[in-house]
Amino acid sequence: MLNLSAGILNDLEVPNPPLRVQDAIVSTVSAYDDLIENNHRRIKLLEDSVRLLFDEWFVKAGKPSWPTLALQQLCVDEGGIQTGPFGSQLHQSDYSEDGVPVVMPKDLATMKIDTQTIARIPEHLADELGRHRMRRGDIVFGRRGEIGRRAYIGPRQAGYFCGTGCLRLRPDPARVHPRYLFEVLRAPAVAGDIANRAKGSTMANLSAGALQSVAVPVPPKALQDRFATFADEVSEQIDTLEEQARKLRTARDLLLPRLMSGELTV
Repeated sequence: MLNLSAGILNDLEVPNPPLRVQDAIVSTVSAYDDLIENNHRRIKLLEDSVRLLFDEWFVKAGKPSWPTLALQQLCVDEGGIQTGPFGSQLHQSDYSEDGVPVVMPKDLATMKIDTQTIARIPEHLADELGRHRMRRGDIVFGRRGEIGRRAYIGPRQAGYFCGTGCLRLRPDPARVHPRYLFEVLRAPAVAGDIANRAKGSTMANLSAGALQSVAVPVPPKALQDRFATFADEVSEQIDTLEEQARKLRTARDLLLPRLMSGELTV
């Protein structure tokens, strides 16, 4: 077992440039941090705008005349709701540093796919288990632990792999708009129904079969499409801001050690 003692820390040499240089380094790095934080604030506002519009159109102003269909009826007929691969199909030794991202429940904490610590498998293995690769418009849903975590598969996530601890929903666009279905899964009545179907005393677990009969209100397609157009445009803006933030973090992390070592001066 690795152990870090006080003696090791006491002997650790830390670069200590003059105070004026330290101030300059902090100022330079803080500029990156400020840009990253500004992007995060903009992302939060954009995400809120989608939620607020959905609630205004589909929750607060819900129409009793809207039909209600089972979730299975809103997905494609074959493999519309399916779990990720069994453990016997995907082993720990199959994972690699590079390759196709494998989405696990832990990667869905923010209701979108966080790739910072995501596992990956080689492309050839992902193709062999191709029924678990996700397409644009799919919804990946965590089925273990905290029920309700999910993400929408947009153009940038198409081809990602549905991991063992997740479910993949494939909406039928002729029956429901995928973007509307993604959002309605968080509506109180629908989310509550899903949570009540999870089983397990130590860890909640949700099966594909349990999701099939979840009742989903289906508003007019034209209204769904109007909402989806707005949500897709916002999603593209969010993806762009997140990509900018990733590049800023990478640049900052590469710059800092060079500034601390004196390789670069400010």
